Amino acid sequence: LNESMKETQEIITLWLACRANSKIRVRQPLSYAKITHNMSDYYKEILKEELNVKDILIFDEKELPKKICKPNARLIGPKFGQNVKFIISEAKAWNFKELENWNVSVWEFVLEMWEFEIEFISAETNSNPTEVIESWNWIVVALNTEITESLKTEWYARDIVRQIQESRKEAWYNVDDRIKINLVWAENIVSAFWDYITHETLSQLDSFENADLVKDFTIRGNDAKRLNS
Repeated sequence: LNESMKETQEIITLWLACRANSKIRVRQPLSYAKITHNMSDYYKEILKEELNVKDILIFDEKELPKKICKPNARLIGPKFGQNVKFIISEAKAWNFKELENWNVSVWEFVLEMWEFEIEFISAETNSNPTEVIESWNWIVVALNTEITESLKTEWYARDIVRQIQESRKEAWYNVDDRIKINLVWAENIVSAFWDYITHETLSQLDSFENADLVKDFTIRGNDAKRLNS
């Protein structure tokens, strides 16, 4: 259990790095993320929740990222002398072997675990430009960074929920109070995700003038006004 949870946490950390490097916030839903081996549904649900993705996929054998070894020339120079260039070129050409003690061997030369880095590059058969790959501690993951119109709209809906919940506190409503809201927003968001918004905020859409709170807010440059009563 401890090992599985540790692996899950490491995968989450890598996917967060994928998001950060792609400048995509965690609140933005994404379609899928990939791992190299199957996990139980319990851990998949944790991954989907923490990373805000719709599905967890497994790398197909043909699309598994290729693993390369990158020796540190400065560290291995005094140790291997004139053989350093040969070791580096062979390691990058996949001519290395991983040893049980986390070291690697490049032909007859053995590199200690602090003398090299393992990196993963996309396989030639995986030409999806929207997949971002990250690796660490022998774990490799990929995240599909494509944001479709549907995913973008869902992000808007989730942020609307956040804005309503914050305004609920500002209006001194109780957590379980049923409220009415008048939301002026893009029609496609309200129509596509209105059930989700009202369910999450215990609210119903209504038209009225005298409200306990009137608030303007902006989501990605799109203005909206919401009235709470």
